[in-house]
Amino acid sequence: MRVIHAKNFQLDKIDGGTFDLFAYQGDMWLLLIFFRGEWCHYCRQQLKAINTNLQWFSDRSVKVVAVSADTNLFTSILQDILGAKFEILADEQWKAFSQYGLKQPEDPKDIMPALFIVNPKHEIVFTHIGKSYRDRPSLTKIRTELEKRV
Repeated sequence: MRVIHAKNFQLDKIDGGTFDLFAYQGDMWLLLIFFRGEWCHYCRQQLKAINTNLQWFSDRSVKVVAVSADTNLFTSILQDILGAKFEILADEQWKAFSQYGLKQPEDPKDIMPALFIVNPKHEIVFTHIGKSYRDRPSLTKIRTELEKRV
């Protein structure tokens, strides 16, 4: 089986400073989520479920980071609305999105959500790229995929 390595990236943090993916991950597992934006109801639902169950991830040494195609302002608003206890970053310029093979559509409504599970060796062990804006793995599916590996 071909090993696919995760790509490191740096993005500005909403509250200032620079976020570095591999420094954040350290020697833990990583759940990396790419989502459409604050305005997406389905994105909000998924991120809210993950935030509500963050202790489950933490108990299994899994860190979570979500990357939005939205602006810093709207990503900050979403972080506040959710009371997110994990990193949510804005990638309006598609730096991180493109490193993970995600194509920027002309219409933001056509952005497809994506999710990657990355092991401590920075190897991608699970990938889900949505075929529509609604197509994303459930919390149960994410947990199942992690339990197979962690």
